[in-house]
Amino acid sequence: MNQIDELQQLWQDQPAAKPVANATASIMQKAAQQQRALRLRHISTMVILGITIAVLLWFFLRYAGNAGTAFTTGLFMMMGSLLVRVLTEYISFRRFQQLSVLHQLKSFQQELLHFYQWRFRIHTIATPVLYGLYIIGFVLLLPVFYQQFSRGFFVYILVSGFGFLAVFAWRLRKEMQQELKLLTALRQSVRSMDDAD
Repeated sequence: MNQIDELQQLWQDQPAAKPVANATASIMQKAAQQQRALRLRHISTMVILGITIAVLLWFFLRYAGNAGTAFTTGLFMMMGSLLVRVLTEYISFRRFQQLSVLHQLKSFQQELLHFYQWRFRIHTIATPVLYGLYIIGFVLLLPVFYQQFSRGFFVYILVSGFGFLAVFAWRLRKEMQQELKLLTALRQSVRSMDDAD
């Protein structure tokens, strides 16, 4: 009887099951924080692209009347590619907002997997085309810049313009690699959950 009392005492001295609830709450809180950070990234991208479009539009309204059709075409290509990019970012933002961390883990992972598969298609198909159109548009502006600006300022435009495009391509590549890693991890997670069922 003494052993039974000791076992009962050990059972009663166990810590309550609250740490599991706290761990779940902690995981949910971290997921919500990550969602907020991603939403902020979507919004900041749209704002930056919107400002760039506004600057190009101002440039167009100010100088397009004096320039040829190549200049106008170049500006339209740059603005158009940025507008399409803002639109895809907005759609992505809206799709991401529809994800809920409150769903069951398996359904949330499925939704997240579909979202990142869609993002990956955007990054591998639409973004390179839009980036190429933006570069072509920039190149179409160069003859007018060469005629209108001093040699030093033209060289500055070349270096800063292509420097920006190179840095942007590097950043875009890093973002694509990060999302590809996440997509791969999500696929493995969903596959392992399907295997467990």
